[in-house]
Amino acid sequence: MEHTKLDTDLVALHRRGAWDASTALMYTIDSGFQIVAVNAAWERFIRGNQSEPLLQQRVEGANLLEAMREPWRSETEVLCRAIFDRQLPQHEAMHDYSTIDSRCILHTVITPLVNEQDEIIGAAFTSHDFTAHRALQNELSQQGEQLDVLGRELQRLQRIAVQLIADTDPTGSLHSIMQAIAEAVPRAALALLRIDQMTGDFAPQVVTLPNMLDLKTIAVVLRPLLAGLRSRPGQIDVVGYSDIGTALGLAVPRVRAVWLQPLRGREGQLLGCVVCSWPVPYRLSPLVHQLLNVYAAYAALAIENASLYAAEVVARREAERQGAVAAAGNAQLIATLRAMADSVILCDQQGRIVLANEATERLFQYTPHLLGPTITALAKQFGIAAPYDQLGLDQAILNQVMQGECEVRREDGTRTLQIEARPVRAADGMVLGAVAVVHDATEERMAVRLKEEFLSVAAHELKTPVTTLKGYAQLALKRIANLPDMEPIRRSLHTIDDQADRITRLVSQLLDVSSIHAGRLELDIARFELVEMLQEVLQAEERKTPGPALHLSGAAMAWVDADLDRIEQVVRGVVRSIRKFASEGSVVEVEVHCGRMVEVVMVEQLVSGPTEVAHVHQAAPVMTSRAEMSLGLHIMQAIVERHGGEMRIEGGNGQRLWISLTLPATHGTGRRLAAEEGADIR
Repeated sequence: MEHTKLDTDLVALHRRGAWDASTALMYTIDSGFQIVAVNAAWERFIRGNQSEPLLQQRVEGANLLEAMREPWRSETEVLCRAIFDRQLPQHEAMHDYSTIDSRCILHTVITPLVNEQDEIIGAAFTSHDFTAHRALQNELSQQGEQLDVLGRELQRLQRIAVQLIADTDPTGSLHSIMQAIAEAVPRAALALLRIDQMTGDFAPQVVTLPNMLDLKTIAVVLRPLLAGLRSRPGQIDVVGYSDIGTALGLAVPRVRAVWLQPLRGREGQLLGCVVCSWPVPYRLSPLVHQLLNVYAAYAALAIENASLYAAEVVARREAERQGAVAAAGNAQLIATLRAMADSVILCDQQGRIVLANEATERLFQYTPHLLGPTITALAKQFGIAAPYDQLGLDQAILNQVMQGECEVRREDGTRTLQIEARPVRAADGMVLGAVAVVHDATEERMAVRLKEEFLSVAAHELKTPVTTLKGYAQLALKRIANLPDMEPIRRSLHTIDDQADRITRLVSQLLDVSSIHAGRLELDIARFELVEMLQEVLQAEERKTPGPALHLSGAAMAWVDADLDRIEQVVRGVVRSIRKFASEGSVVEVEVHCGRMVEVVMVEQLVSGPTEVAHVHQAAPVMTSRAEMSLGLHIMQAIVERHGGEMRIEGGNGQRLWISLTLPATHGTGRRLAAEEGADIR
């Protein structure tokens, strides 16, 4: 018996240990609702629910119903009586015992207590703490709802992305984005602001929304927020106030919270912003915050795409316009080339012939197989001798300019050609090819030769009668030199003699001009001292004709290799022109400067400028005497240039006349310093 009692007590002890070790709240009542036994979890439950008065009294023997609050008291009594009456085998339910300060959710199972006689003597309560489990369920439920929201928003974003690709006008895409924001941010009044690229100011974008924001009512709030967006170029997060009354101390009708979501471009530039306002204090949740960022990125993309499309349209229209202009210009150029009487041949940088007009075929009598081959085939095709066997195109594609004349033999005879080849460059200066223009100068050269022959024959034919006329005039002057009352006749004879000299000069000038144009102006080159020659000419002119005094200054000696007679002709002509039109009492200064070039400068203040001075820049005057002087200046300039020098004239027409002659200087060695070595001067 003792052994059996010991085993029973041991089992009871183990049961009690297991009872107290359970984390579940366990207690039993009799049929009169008196608490019979509780486990150790009872104390933890009471302390967690701040039921300290229950700890101050004995639990066993206390009435359960008196310890419970409504509505659980009535519910527990009804359930227990149904179990006692065997109307309910057991009861299982979830009960929320949360208070303002704590949260408590229990899963309770009520089962009947049956003795060995199968009598129900009470009930057992087993309650598991489901507070953490329910919190986890709620969190999972919220996350599920957020996932549902994100799923819907992702589908919406996909539709918006497709719309962004298809739309060239951002209005439709922006409207869809603002509708999505309106659904993501309930109760918010919305507005979309875009920056005017011309003025840099914010301007409202016209979109239709069910709850449009009146920007005027929150202007006082928007100004500092917009200024803040401008001052922070990298700002991409929302800015604003959850309660403008607390933050700013403002009272705005129907507005308590304002948030601005900036719209940034790909390079961070501010394109605009989305304005959200609420009539109550509002703080953005993380999900709404993320959604606003995503929709803002889409809105910025829509605005940028529209700007890019507009720029692309403008660029395409400009390209089409330029293409049309280029096509018209190309057609006009081709028509012009076809209508040109001169031959035009164009090659690329590799020397392939890409264009030849119809005049080329007529001039060279070639077959249409010319296009395509390289310029090296031109020598065989045209039979032109070097260096123009390739019409100068071989040098032009090397960025050189070729000009000259050559001859080509044809079935109808030899033709004289003037060739000019130049490189064709791009805007950056790169050589793209070359073009050669060939002019048939055969008839022109023939006309020039005929003119020269006529001038030569006419000059020689005029010399004989003019010489005879001059001789008779001088003979008559000698015979009447001592006869009285012959002054009128003497003046007439002097006039005849002067005009004969003038005709002789004109004939000589005509011959010089003819030689110049024909390139046959002969020069007798010899070394002489220029200053000495100037002294002789100036002294002779002062003795021969009245006029301003001539003063020579500057270098004491200047050696030149030149034609003495021709240079003396030039100096004499210039001095006579200046003195003839000089004002009374003036002085003509002649200065000599010697360096690499010998420069002779003649200066005088004029009353009225000589007409021949302007001949260098304009057509010859009509009057015979002035035409003669213009012709003389033309010859003088050609003589100086033929020597490798330069003649410059400034002033005239009542201003101070300045005439400069420059010639290449030589030293005692006889080497020319500024003229080209070995020049063929005849």
